[in-house]
Amino acid sequence: MALKVEGTIEELQELFGSPGKAKRKVKSVKKSTSKTKRPLNSWQKFVKANSSKYKFKTTTANHKKNQINLKAMSRDFKKGGKKK
Repeated sequence: MALKVEGTIEELQELFGSPGKAKRKVKSVKKSTSKTKRPLNSWQKFVKANSSKYKFKTTTANHKKNQINLKAMSRDFKKGGKKK
């Protein structure tokens, strides 16, 4: 489908808008601001500080070796963060 538009430059700019205005509108668009990081809660702080203290060390459970023992970690966190 072809559409033929005739007229002077001023008439066409009045109908469709001038190309300079479109460029200015694009430049005025703000970039999205990055979100601020929310603070860590107490559990996240505890895990970050103590994750190396609660690793499985025994060779009887080889599939869990060097993984974090979250069960023991959560137990100590609920009791006040003290480790035996």
